[in-house]
Amino acid sequence: MNKEILRLSGSNILTNLTVPLLSLVDLYLMGHLNSTLFMRTVALGGVILNFVYRGFAFLRMSMSGVTAQSFGRGNKQEMALILERRLLAAFAGAFL
Repeated sequence: MNKEILRLSGSNILTNLTVPLLSLVDLYLMGHLNSTLFMRTVALGGVILNFVYRGFAFLRMSMSGVTAQSFGRGNKQEMALILERRLLAAFAGAFL
């Protein structure tokens, strides 16, 4: 059981690591320029990106729990409705 949980959580751990690494690489590249203004701007952009990413993480987590409950009950129609609602919310957030 523990090996299966670790296997399933590996992709979640990897995706959570990529967002801070993106900001770190941006800061590294801007550090080679001649003004600190570039680094400050990229740092602020990284903070905003992390805020938006973490703000919408509740959609992913809530979808996982509710979908798992539907899957456990064997209710495929409810799983499809959950997917439709979450996709609609994701597209609305992306549009905004």
